[in-house]
Amino acid sequence: YYVFYVFLIAFLNASMDGYSFRYFWPSLPVINRYEDIIAALVGIAGIMFVSNFLNIKENYFLFYKIFTGLFIAYVITIGIIVSKNFLVGSRIMEIVSLVSVVCMFVTAYVIMTKGYKPTKFFLIAWSMFLVSVVIFILKDFNLVPYNSITINALQIGSGVEALLLSIALADRINLYREEKARAQQDLIKSMQEKTSMQMEMLELEAKALRSQMNPHFIFNCMNSIKALIQQNEADKAVNYLTTFSKLLRTILQNLDKSEISLFDELEMCRLYTQLESMRFGNKFTWSFVTDPDLDIKSIQVPALILQPFIENAIWHGLMVKEDNGYIHVTVEKKDNCILCIVDDNGIGRERSMNNKIRHRFSMHQSKGVKLTQSRLDPWTTH
Repeated sequence: YYVFYVFLIAFLNASMDGYSFRYFWPSLPVINRYEDIIAALVGIAGIMFVSNFLNIKENYFLFYKIFTGLFIAYVITIGIIVSKNFLVGSRIMEIVSLVSVVCMFVTAYVIMTKGYKPTKFFLIAWSMFLVSVVIFILKDFNLVPYNSITINALQIGSGVEALLLSIALADRINLYREEKARAQQDLIKSMQEKTSMQMEMLELEAKALRSQMNPHFIFNCMNSIKALIQQNEADKAVNYLTTFSKLLRTILQNLDKSEISLFDELEMCRLYTQLESMRFGNKFTWSFVTDPDLDIKSIQVPALILQPFIENAIWHGLMVKEDNGYIHVTVEKKDNCILCIVDDNGIGRERSMNNKIRHRFSMHQSKGVKLTQSRLDPWTTH
């Protein structure tokens, strides 16, 4: 737009000196009035350049509507001149040009007060051009004398304006490059943070999957099956082995998934709880209840997110209790949340904590709850 604008200014100056059409279109009638068409095109190019340079369409819609009206006025002026109403068209063109320059000046000043740096040279450039336009128009109304300065006011003003606009455009390009560089740096930083978060999540998932089941769980299950076989309790052994194989198959099927359905999650927890109950001679009872209005097959949750709480309830609450223990898992909807409640009648958190302190050198250290909290943090943030 700037190159187009400067080209038309040069063409207008040449036209006003009689050089525009003489060599290209000698037979064109009334050559001396066709520079007004070029002047109108200069105004149109100027409006296009200023609109894009100052981004007024996105940020200053009122100015954009004013500039659109001036654009239409220039087009009408060209139509009047082409219809050979030269004097009327010339006067209208001068008035529209004066209004355009004033509007551009005011627009640049308002935007400069908003802190947009490239408008500094831009404002000086349009100030110079505004002065030259005023002088040129006042000369036509006999308000200032005819002399070499007033006759060539547009050429002088437009030349100085073109020079200053070049500086303003260079400043705008530098600002654009700085903004682009900052945007690229922010993008790189964002990608690095995203990659780091993804790596952290993968690490958490891996740790979670490794620590969800007590490291001795599989070994203990196999020993229990072995003991049942040795005691000739084949039916119990088969039942135990069937439940154990279902749990392992479910875990392996979901091993590479960060999210699974709430239905699958509850099924794994049910199988785990059933195995632990069987292994400890039905020392506790258990039950799973879900809200019938919930479509648990369509709800996605982090894989193996509930099991640590059930494991803690069994190992730290029920195993140290004499008998008549129970675990009750409830899934229900409340407002916009889904509540998963693990309720048990174990010895309680305070006594369990005292037991941990007394047996602080125990081989088994439960990290499942902390890992679960870490895995849930991105979900709650989202």
